[in-house]
Amino acid sequence: MMTVIVAGVSGSGKSTVGELLAERLDWQFIDGDSLHPAANIAKMARGEPLTDADRAPWLRRIGERIDAEEEAGRHSVVACSALKRRYRTELLRGRPDAWMAFLMIDYEAACERLAARVVGVGRIEDCADAVVVLARIEARAASFADTRDPVVHIIAFRD
Repeated sequence: MMTVIVAGVSGSGKSTVGELLAERLDWQFIDGDSLHPAANIAKMARGEPLTDADRAPWLRRIGERIDAEEEAGRHSVVACSALKRRYRTELLRGRPDAWMAFLMIDYEAACERLAARVVGVGRIEDCADAVVVLARIEARAASFADTRDPVVHIIAFRD
């Protein structure tokens, strides 16, 4: 069974693109944010950044969910930030049928999207971190889905 992990910074459109892709393919959609432990949710609600130690059980839960979907014979699309290389490595390790699609977005668009959020994960303060992450990833990667274009166009090109 195949798994596509739609990754990117806050505001890049992971959930939107992931849901549309899963719907188009008739696959299971998993929003990684829904798998955060209660302690992480409380910490984010207070505006505190998560540490690698905080993210470890969350990444484990995502991996376990991917494995469960595969064992049940279901393809899935997972929305998950997976910003650090070690997070991506952990999610892909031992899962040869899983692959990563990293969404790119420019700084201004990410900040605009985050400022418009009423609820959910991601804060306007994440914009500064996004610039550093995007530059680092863009320097290493060959191609990306560019979410400066409307999501409809990104999905439409998959036909």
